[in-house]
Amino acid sequence: MSLTNYITQSIIGAFIYFPFGLYLAPYCGYTLNLLIGLFTFYLQVRFCKWWLTKHKQGPLEYLWHKWTWINSDR
Repeated sequence: MSLTNYITQSIIGAFIYFPFGLYLAPYCGYTLNLLIGLFTFYLQVRFCKWWLTKHKQGPLEYLWHKWTWINSDR
């Protein structure tokens, strides 16, 4: 799930702080940024636990595995 977490964390952070999303960067202080980060971390942990009860690997890890072996006879 590390690749999935890394990519989704980047997407969530970009959406929250960059001008094409909510653009909260100029308005958030250190404490609010820390709370947003901890809340995002909490959501990711909950999602990982739920996902891994039903699947062997994360969704992006699954795609990476399929694309790596796309031309093999396996």
